[in-house]
Amino acid sequence: MITLDQVLLLQKKVEAAVEKIISLGNEVSQLKSENDALRSECAELTNALSEKTKLVSAYQAQQDKIEDTILKALNRLDTVENNVLDSIQSVSSKSESENNIEEDVVSENPENNDVQEEISVPKSDSENKDENFSSSDQFEIF
Repeated sequence: MITLDQVLLLQKKVEAAVEKIISLGNEVSQLKSENDALRSECAELTNALSEKTKLVSAYQAQQDKIEDTILKALNRLDTVENNVLDSIQSVSSKSESENNIEEDVVSENPENNDVQEEISVPKSDSENKDENFSSSDQFEIF
């Protein structure tokens, strides 16, 4: 036979189980709301990551364009520098050959050695430009 003590013990256990079920139900609903909040935050972060990735890609593309532009400008400067150096070398070699011609003319006329006249050879436009060029002149590259 079942005693009153057994029924009371059973009642206590049922009440404890009901309380546990209620607290677990509350915990489940709390975890669900936290899970929803985390999913929402995860979606926001994923969108932010996508936007940042696009920005980084655009930035990288801009950096590549800047680098290409700088390299082209440097190549143009190298070309200009080489042209200027070639011009200077050709002018100096022309001057040397003109000096040699002047020396030959003077040495061919020994009676004019006492009074040496300087022979002036007209300069071309490019030679005049080279003489007017100074190291402070700048080139516009764009």
